[in-house]
Amino acid sequence: MTKYSIVVILSALLPLNVWAIPELQLDIEGGFYVGGTEESTLTNASSFTLNALALTTTYDSTLTYAISIGIVNNHNGIADGTDFGSFKVGGVSYNVGDTIWDIPPDQFFDPNLSKDLDIQKHGIFPTEFLQVGVDFGSASTISSYNVQDGSSGSSGELMYKVDFLIDASGLLAGFDLHFDLYGYDPTAKKVEVKAPFSHDAGTAEITKIPEPSIIALLGMGLFGLGLLGRRRSRQ
Repeated sequence: MTKYSIVVILSALLPLNVWAIPELQLDIEGGFYVGGTEESTLTNASSFTLNALALTTTYDSTLTYAISIGIVNNHNGIADGTDFGSFKVGGVSYNVGDTIWDIPPDQFFDPNLSKDLDIQKHGIFPTEFLQVGVDFGSASTISSYNVQDGSSGSSGELMYKVDFLIDASGLLAGFDLHFDLYGYDPTAKKVEVKAPFSHDAGTAEITKIPEPSIIALLGMGLFGLGLLGRRRSRQ
């Protein structure tokens, strides 16, 4: 048997998990994927829709699914109690009085649990974060795809999709949001599944849209400059 034949046989026997769609993913409508050390879907928009995605074939109704929204500054977590401004989820506003400084999600279930039951730090946690529940059980379904490269999944493969409207315009300068998605077993009290680091999401250098009042003041300023120019031209 030739080496080539052996390689072909082994390739056929090996599972294709490398190319499979992850059980959980996060995506941002209108966002862009960044590879390298970042490996996340990002957005510069101050208001956007975050998509929580889960394969229908691996969804487990016994798990509690949630998104953690972590506050970062220059890609790092922030100190306990740091004022970061505010952000909104579904129109509800949150600030440092609503977040907790820790590593999700154990603090919400049992503050005495070992930290090895949390999701991994990956250079962000512990930081101020908010946890939001995800109801995949009543979600609509779409054809599966990989957020990393946009490739389609297997024929007929579906995944649940839950949308969250995020407004990050209230964050102070230099602060961003980082999103993680995971499934937690409330009985065993541990994370059973999470979106890979390569399939999480966040904001990056948010482009702020000026408030209407600021736009009005700018307009008045330009109008005043126009009048001044006219007066000078008449002299």
